[in-house]
Amino acid sequence: MRIADLPLDPEIQDVFQTAGFDELYPSQVEAAPLACEGNSVVCAVPTASGKTLVAQMALLQQAMQGRKGIYIVPLRALASEKHRELEELAEPLGLNVRLAMGDLDGPTPDLGDFDVLVCTSEKADSLLRSRSHWLDKLGCVVADEVHLLHDPSRGPTLEVLLTRFRHLMPDAQIVALSATVENSVEIAEWLDAEHVKSDWRPVDLKEGVLHDGEIWFTDDSTREVPAKTDQLDALVQDTLDEGGQIITFVNSRKRAESVAERIGPLVQEHLDADNVQELTDAAGRLRAGRTDPGQERLAEMIGQGSAFHHAGLDNDDRTLVEDRFLDQHLRFVAATPTLAAGLNMPARRVVILDLDRYESNRGRVPIPVLEYKQMAGRAGRPQYDPYGEAVTVADTMDRREEIQFRYLLADPEAIESKLAQDWALRVHILATIASGYASTEQGVHEFVKRTFYAQQSESWTIEHRVEKTLDFLREESFVEEDDGLEATRFGSLTSELYIDPASAVILRQGVEAAPVDPHPMQLLHTVCATPDMNNLYMRRSDVGIEERAVELEDKVLVPYHERASFEEYCSEVKTAMLLHDWIEEKTNEQLYERYGAYSGDVNYRVQDTRWLLQAAQDLARLFNDDAERPIHKLSLRVRHGAKQQLLPLLELEGLGRYRARQLYKHGVKDKADLTEAEAQQLVNIRGLGPKIVERIKRQLGEDVGEMPEPDREQPEMEGQMHLGHYDE
Repeated sequence: MRIADLPLDPEIQDVFQTAGFDELYPSQVEAAPLACEGNSVVCAVPTASGKTLVAQMALLQQAMQGRKGIYIVPLRALASEKHRELEELAEPLGLNVRLAMGDLDGPTPDLGDFDVLVCTSEKADSLLRSRSHWLDKLGCVVADEVHLLHDPSRGPTLEVLLTRFRHLMPDAQIVALSATVENSVEIAEWLDAEHVKSDWRPVDLKEGVLHDGEIWFTDDSTREVPAKTDQLDALVQDTLDEGGQIITFVNSRKRAESVAERIGPLVQEHLDADNVQELTDAAGRLRAGRTDPGQERLAEMIGQGSAFHHAGLDNDDRTLVEDRFLDQHLRFVAATPTLAAGLNMPARRVVILDLDRYESNRGRVPIPVLEYKQMAGRAGRPQYDPYGEAVTVADTMDRREEIQFRYLLADPEAIESKLAQDWALRVHILATIASGYASTEQGVHEFVKRTFYAQQSESWTIEHRVEKTLDFLREESFVEEDDGLEATRFGSLTSELYIDPASAVILRQGVEAAPVDPHPMQLLHTVCATPDMNNLYMRRSDVGIEERAVELEDKVLVPYHERASFEEYCSEVKTAMLLHDWIEEKTNEQLYERYGAYSGDVNYRVQDTRWLLQAAQDLARLFNDDAERPIHKLSLRVRHGAKQQLLPLLELEGLGRYRARQLYKHGVKDKADLTEAEAQQLVNIRGLGPKIVERIKRQLGEDVGEMPEPDREQPEMEGQMHLGHYDE
């Protein structure tokens, strides 16, 4: 079937044909007509088999008919990618595509003139809670990676979101894109949608196990690989000899780094001059202004054509690795499974080196079949490869056969709802009441009965869990009953702040206990004591953490004895210490050496801390006005990673903590000092330069003439710099 044969607006057909789409994939032939006609559909097909095209057709068709659409993705990086793709298609049609990834408790974007919104599940949920006016015009909801309903952290929000959309807008079209899973029919029944399932891929996928120098594939074919002492080395050598790229999935950050480092010299032998130049430039950009030893290691490996990819890297570093792999300059990447979650980064061969992982409460456990299939699905580049290979390794013949039957020949597990978790029910039942979607206990039960959880569970277990959650919300004064259920001011604020009610209880306790002038560590620990904070793990190599935790026991605002173990309390203290060192302007290298924290780890925890401090500040207005100001000051310090003395300078855009510290060192301590300072004096300060000084002077309301050049060569540095420069 061709694009021209679809019941699709002719202008949309032209746009797709201009973009190079003409003939539909077999996996699209059944789903595309349904989507174009406005039917809800669950499309369960393998990775890179054309699911996105079906969703784009549905969104554009609805938009051309005057209805808005929303494209929901699980990851921020995916949101940017989908937004870019949709924008290119929508622009010739005169349609506007909006990307919403801001703060969860931030203002709702005005979509008055926008036709399609791309956002994460959490942002979409936040928008629904605020009952945005544009929801009345919503015609199409796309849920990407809907199999993530099984994910303990992301699944409940996606499930509640789809439940709410179906309840509020029963006529809206839902297009759910899924991996091939056992019970995709059940998901379609829940969504009252058509079901389309296909195993077709644009590039054939061969799955095999390497043992004793030979890959045994599930189609009964075999392939010999070069003789090497290490099986991964053999697979890498074989892939590179054929001009391919390889991704290896491992179960830990440390392993990803050690594997990438070991493979680097092998890859380097296969680089051409163009590769070397591009990778040298990439390594140089990575090193610019950095002091994180992990980033330095990554830069060294990238120069050899190898890299690691895990959640400890910040967004810029991960994007650099992905881009250099996509343009085929990087030849090898060792990654943790985060890379398998929907990112478009395929390779000729994928090696799943580890089929188990460590879980804190269970020790080493086998990974699910679905996770294996998601990693294997990265194999095969449609534009470059006639086939893709997903290979695991086995030390014995028995292990080879076990892997084949347990993973290669097995079907992915059925998707199960994760809404029954205590935190998920607390968050979403409170939101249901606070947003006015239910005003009675019966209304709450009716809402929960519409969920995927209810479709899969016995009614008595659901009722018991809902009652238990409502009891908690009543006891902690989130809701009150008169003629019906109603959120208190505390409950409404908690829902608006998008935090777990259990976190709100802890923040309330900390705010009420705060002295007039609390120490930053007291406030930071309070934030780290909440379930919304992702605390650092304790390591055997950690020195002084337990001692510091004992010292703080009678000083913390939220004692741990009734809510956490001592080890959990130590993790809270460790994370609070990291954040305290951050605001005391410790370097990235110091943070890495003291806590094992990469720049990405620091960035993510800074973001979470700012969010939770904002929540604490808002709660302080309810429970202790005196605590609001110190929390606000601390929030500013966390935002900038700076001491109190730099805050007057950091009110200006374009400075950042590095430039502010340089100014302070030169006696420029506030806006008045900046106004008095001559332009020549300022441009001579390291890290400023004419462009930055001009920007500062304009913010101060000064007439800006031609900027002088520095007396010595200055690096032009954009954005906030790393604190390693403080020692220069």
